[in-house]
Amino acid sequence: MLTLRPLQLPTTQPQPHASSLRLHLQTPRVWLFGNIASSSSIGTVTITPAGVRSHTGGVTPSAIGTYNNAIYTATGEPNATYSITLPASVTISSGSNNMTVNNFTSDPTPTGLLSGAGSQTINVGATLNVGASQATGNYSGTYDVTIAYN
Repeated sequence: MLTLRPLQLPTTQPQPHASSLRLHLQTPRVWLFGNIASSSSIGTVTITPAGVRSHTGGVTPSAIGTYNNAIYTATGEPNATYSITLPASVTISSGSNNMTVNNFTSDPTPTGLLSGAGSQTINVGATLNVGASQATGNYSGTYDVTIAYN
């Protein structure tokens, strides 16, 4: 059984707007792929921006444990649009064992619109690539999400 710890989301520095307005990104909920079991075949576990988990190949997600998408809150100038940049892929590790997370998606994408109150929720999903007979462990890693005013 693989136990995946949350992908830690780094503190993102506010991105300045041309008029020096600040755009902030906060992380109210970290990402969890949940407990999974690998087999002699490779497989994937995907969590959509809506928090729906699916799997392919030789991976079996466990009903035990928690999984969820990552949620950010963008705050800034009311009614402003901003771009969202996600990584192409990241590596998560447990000791010397690694897995790749890729196919990052967000809702909204690729542009967000702050509300009249100056905020918007950004939901992020991705795919975890599990190797054949992936070593058991508590895997974790970091990734960057960047937002900037348009």
